[in-house]
Amino acid sequence: YAVTYRNLVNSKKNFFRLFDITLWPLVLFLSLTLFVRYIEKDPAILGVVILGVMGWRMVYHMQIELCQAYMDNWWSGMLGHFMITPVTTLEFIFGNLLIGLTKVFIVSGMYLLLAKILFGYTFNNWNLILLGSCVLLLFSIFIGMITLGICLIYQDNAFAVSYLLPDLIV
Repeated sequence: YAVTYRNLVNSKKNFFRLFDITLWPLVLFLSLTLFVRYIEKDPAILGVVILGVMGWRMVYHMQIELCQAYMDNWWSGMLGHFMITPVTTLEFIFGNLLIGLTKVFIVSGMYLLLAKILFGYTFNNWNLILLGSCVLLLFSIFIGMITLGICLIYQDNAFAVSYLLPDLIV
């Protein structure tokens, strides 16, 4: 609870974190969907692109939250203080994954709403979409754990990898 609460408070104070669930997902969504809509009018292709962008953001948010929270402690000089708190590593990971999941729901909801408003597009097979989303979320947790391990070893030198890794894999 404490880790999740701390991240929520930090999210309100940091514009970059707000842009992570507003501006950057909108730029990605609009640039790809408008381009695809201009090139190809087939609604099935638009649906695949929307689901692809949504999956990309799912992997990104779930993976990056682990590394970003650790690096925030590192950069603020609070890592030593954080490490002596009674928060266990598992609680740290779980709290940050809750924040990542919250961001996934916000961005996915925004994408689905924009798909309906801008393109009149709705999805039919929700069972497969939910199954695919669960697989992507599980996959992104594994990527996040690997990236967190890299950040623990190489510290601030590895932060760029945390942004690069999910984009390369996705």
